Amino acid sequence: MNHFIRKTRLPLKFGLIGKPVEHSLSPLMMNTVFNELKINAIYVAFEVDESQFQDAIKGLSALKFSGFNVTIPYKEKIIEFCDSIGKKASIVNAVNTVKIIDGECLKCYNTDVDGVVATFKRRGIDTKGMETLIIGAGGAAKSLIIAFDMLGIKKIFILNRTKTRALMLAKLLQSRIDAKIVILDGEIENIIEEVDIIANATPVGMYPNIHECPLPETFILKDHIVFDVVYNPIETKLLKLARKKGAVAVSGVDMLVYQGAATVRIWLNVDPPIEKMRKVVINKLRGWYNQS
Repeated sequence: MNHFIRKTRLPLKFGLIGKPVEHSLSPLMMNTVFNELKINAIYVAFEVDESQFQDAIKGLSALKFSGFNVTIPYKEKIIEFCDSIGKKASIVNAVNTVKIIDGECLKCYNTDVDGVVATFKRRGIDTKGMETLIIGAGGAAKSLIIAFDMLGIKKIFILNRTKTRALMLAKLLQSRIDAKIVILDGEIENIIEEVDIIANATPVGMYPNIHECPLPETFILKDHIVFDVVYNPIETKLLKLARKKGAVAVSGVDMLVYQGAATVRIWLNVDPPIEKMRKVVINKLRGWYNQS
């Protein structure tokens, strides 16, 4: 009887909710992890309208899901449904990973921050005492600020089209971190030689607008480390210019994979096959290019 139960045990269920989710790479990454580690589990993406968001959360619990990811535009909205929230998620005020305990308790986390931290640490980049320029003041910028603070960055410059939004972001986070936040008002040329890292936290350069770049080429120097949260295309125009200048170029693929790996550890307490995850993501992205 016990053998029969083990053989017919239903798979663990995980998912993604957001809108849109059509081009999400999370199902590919997560199902690859399950297959590689021979874990009896499945991962499915669900596109959810805002009017049905609460019903979707209840539905995942009712269907005995073990956890789910949250993507745009619900990373802040999910917080009102959390029974507990991790420190990083609380500081950023955004959740992208939820673990369901006993079918009803929602433990909420932010692994986007973990993805950025791991990206730099696994490359062996010692960021302690560095200064960075972040372009953008949205959700990705919040995760970058917290991650850079954890990495020992001492000063963070923020450049955003709307200065008011950048000021609101600084007001939200400055008291919670050690790094000093400085809001720029277009005077980027005065600080560009001072910064060590340039980080794009905007969608500029994302497919299909692959010829766009958030900075003029003249602002990228050979001593810079250039990081782009955009992962489609794998090498954005910003990163191509960085390589051309001899700077270190870091793709958003790393952040995507490492945040996914952190999610797996939260859900299953296992170390995922990171290089396999990276390989399937890159192959999928290259396949999209070939079809376009």
